[in-house]
Amino acid sequence: MISCEEARRRIAEFVQRSLGGEAGRELRAHLTGCEDCARAYRETLATAARVGRGVRTEREAADRARRHRELKRLSRSVGETKRRPRFWLQLVLIPAALFFLLTRLPLLGEGSDLIALSGSGEAHAAGTPLGPKGPEVELRRGDVCTTGPLSRAEVSDGETTLALAERTDLLVEHAGSRDGPRVRLLGGAIEIDGPCVVTTQLGVLAVESGSARLALDAGTLEVVCTAGSARLVTSLGTHSLAAGETLSV
Repeated sequence: MISCEEARRRIAEFVQRSLGGEAGRELRAHLTGCEDCARAYRETLATAARVGRGVRTEREAADRARRHRELKRLSRSVGETKRRPRFWLQLVLIPAALFFLLTRLPLLGEGSDLIALSGSGEAHAAGTPLGPKGPEVELRRGDVCTTGPLSRAEVSDGETTLALAERTDLLVEHAGSRDGPRVRLLGGAIEIDGPCVVTTQLGVLAVESGSARLALDAGTLEVVCTAGSARLVTSLGTHSLAAGETLSV
């Protein structure tokens, strides 16, 4: 076991996902048994989520302004082309403008309908405390949901619901995927109801239909398919699970 002093030094690297291998396993084992360090870890996660969200907001605002300028410039080019009797230019620029509108405009904002609905105890979403009646918090890529001891939280996009057990850290990787939300389980346990893709340090779980429970604790991953079907991909290969089947890695 590592000391609390060493654990505190490793927490920042672990939050940034630059600490892996044996060092990462030692830290997680220490966090499991030390509530003070676990609390420091959750506070670091919440701070990183708030800072990261602010940086992303500024970057997205700059991208929107840049794309707006590009769109205005392209609109002027098309307008000038219409005033000129050069039909071959129209044949080139008008399709290009349509392609731009179809492919670039959806990127003006990263919409998301993944919502942290409620929580109890020490539950936070994107650095915001959650209560039994909210507030509801919109989650975007890079946001983190955390629960402390004797705490719970629930996240949903209307089709898929993720229930976080106590001492769980969940990172949002993609909120609007065709296969459901894509999240990373950093530690703890979640119950999944609906299509979802969950990444962990030991493998990737894809719930195709139905529901499943996923727990990551001290370097051990356990998957229980409670209904429907799921697929777990690890370094050992791909494992398909049907309702009632359990797999530990």
